[in-house]
Amino acid sequence: MAALNSTFRQTVGMETVGQRLKRLRKSARLTQADVAAALPGDINRSYIAKIEKDEKVPSWHIMCALADFYDIGLDYLRFGKSVAPLKASCEIVEDDAEVGLLRAWRAMDEEERSLFAAFASRFGLRKAS
Repeated sequence: MAALNSTFRQTVGMETVGQRLKRLRKSARLTQADVAAALPGDINRSYIAKIEKDEKVPSWHIMCALADFYDIGLDYLRFGKSVAPLKASCEIVEDDAEVGLLRAWRAMDEEERSLFAAFASRFGLRKAS
C-alpha cells in the first residue's frame, strides 16, 4: 500500500491529486461537506479532507464519482492533463465519396477486402512515385 500511496501522491506540474481536488472544490465554492454529501456511500467531510491532504487514497469508485462530480476526466484528475477526445467518424470523413468507400468496405467479405486492399496499396504506391 505504501507504493500505491507514493504513486498516488506523485505530482505533475507540482500539483498532487489531493491539491487538484482541493483547487477544484474551492473554485466551485464548495465545502468539503458539500463534496462528501454529493458522493455515494458514507463519505464524510474528514475523509474528503484526508484525500485533499494526500493522506488517503480514494477507491476507484470514489475517484470515478469525484470525476463525475467535477465533470472532469479521470486522466485530468489523476495526471493533471486531459487526453484530447477522438473525433467522431462524421468529423473524420471529408466527403460523400469517402462515405461511399467506407460503406462499400463494410459490405465486402474478407476475400473482397483483401483484393481491394491490394489494389489500393498498388495504386497508392504508383501515385506517390
